[in-house]
Amino acid sequence: VTHTSRITDVTHFQEVRHIEFGRPEKFDFDCGDVLGVLSPNTDEAVENALRVLGLGAEDSITVNLSHDLPHQQSRSFLNFPRTAASLLRYHYDLAAPAPQSFLRQLARAATDPDERERLAELSAPTRLVEYINYCYRERRTCIEVLEDFSNISLPVVSFFSHCKLMACRYFSISSAPTADKDILSLTVAKFEVTTPYGRERAGLCSSYLCTREVGDIVHVFIDKRPFHIPHNKPCLLIGPGTGVAPLRSVIRERTYFNKKNAEENNGAADAQTLLLFGCRNEAKDYLYGSEYPKEIGLTVVTAFSRDIPNTKVYVQHKMTETSPASKIFNILKAEGHIIVCGNAKHMPNSVFKALSAIMVAGKVDEEDAEDYLNAMKADKSLMFDTWSV
Repeated sequence: VTHTSRITDVTHFQEVRHIEFGRPEKFDFDCGDVLGVLSPNTDEAVENALRVLGLGAEDSITVNLSHDLPHQQSRSFLNFPRTAASLLRYHYDLAAPAPQSFLRQLARAATDPDERERLAELSAPTRLVEYINYCYRERRTCIEVLEDFSNISLPVVSFFSHCKLMACRYFSISSAPTADKDILSLTVAKFEVTTPYGRERAGLCSSYLCTREVGDIVHVFIDKRPFHIPHNKPCLLIGPGTGVAPLRSVIRERTYFNKKNAEENNGAADAQTLLLFGCRNEAKDYLYGSEYPKEIGLTVVTAFSRDIPNTKVYVQHKMTETSPASKIFNILKAEGHIIVCGNAKHMPNSVFKALSAIMVAGKVDEEDAEDYLNAMKADKSLMFDTWSV
């Protein structure tokens, strides 16, 4: 880590940080690629798990493929002895909700009749709602389940057979491959939630990244998901919130090539970029807002959904206003590229409908507009890079 700073106001409900890493030689990436991050469990979680499981940190444990692990053949730790602390810190997700199979295993191992009955209920396929309320909505972990049901005679390997394996987390790279030669940067929103029973929970990897300090080592790798945007084509970028992260990479790269082309071609016209950015408040979470005036060929349209009382305005609403709609229609006519990044719940469908409405307003038949947009999706000149929370 070479730099870390909070880029939302301290009074904003969510902490979002811009984090930079030194970029190793031959660590190549493209706009749109993501960084896979390998985060360990916290010291507190590991120590608590050791206590509940009755293990010493240096106890040697070997988890074999025969221990009901049909989908884990590729894991490097299988069939080899590891210390208990190492297994718990790096290989198992101690923050994940306990799977129903774990509760079913505990029901078989319970020595108290009441606990056995309750665990059987929670693990029954017909009682899925109860399981969801107990584990998923409360984000109750395997260790916490063992604390709730203490009369269990469970072999340690059974815990490791059913606890969720640690998975890497993926974050869009927000630095530019050519413009930022020595930097890899991420835009990380710290995930925090209060459960229905008032338990405070935080995302394992986002919390890990947001607490890193300059000089800390983070284990990462590149996952290739390039956008492939021509530098000489107009481009529409739509990214509410941290959806702007991969779009920042595109903006900075296009500025670099705009500047280079202008120098080589005596001030030739810039490739135009239109960014539609949405957030709650201009003063609190307008991510990278101070950078945009410095970018070449960039126009920014903003939607601050909480700045006007009793009115919520989102990017899809701004798209159909006269000035943005005209620019978007011109981008479509010029066979430009469109990238939409952000939450997958409602935004992609709303944006697609807005694009279609803009084309219809430009005297294009509605069916032809949808066919044209679907063709753009097929040839990846219209891309949706979205995720679920």
